Amino acid sequence: MVLLIECEPCNEPGHICDQFTGKCKCPANTEGIACEKCTVGHWGFKFPSGCEVNHTFKCKSSSKLIEHIIISFVFKPSQPCNCSQQGSKSQQCTPGTGKCTCKAAYVGHKCGECHHGFYSYPECVPCSCDPDGTFKQYCNEDGVCSCTADGQCPCKVKMKI
Repeated sequence: MVLLIECEPCNEPGHICDQFTGKCKCPANTEGIACEKCTVGHWGFKFPSGCEVNHTFKCKSSSKLIEHIIISFVFKPSQPCNCSQQGSKSQQCTPGTGKCTCKAAYVGHKCGECHHGFYSYPECVPCSCDPDGTFKQYCNEDGVCSCTADGQCPCKVKMKI
């Protein structure tokens, strides 16, 4: 079923006609003067908007209905960021990729893992391994060594934690 709604004049960049009210509005989960960016917690913005709905409607121009012109918009929904509450610096992610900005001890697309040298997500406690007593393949060039999920260091023979 196609809903045909008369819209009031809509000359604002990035705005669309609301199929239920006939008024201009930003597409779902977008903001900005020209509805050019996703709201906090959403990503995946595609110009001209951010929702996937196929609406067809007629629009008004200067209060006169333009005959035989039907404008159809197809939108992709903005997707929630789902950034880790513990590991992310904020709940806003990079538009287009959905990548979150992680705190120092966290890594991953959503900051849901402990960084090298930390263990026990979601706390991400420092490993505290001594680089001199740890196998070198477990340590990076800065001397930070990884450990097991329970904090045990991969020690060289005859070394203790």
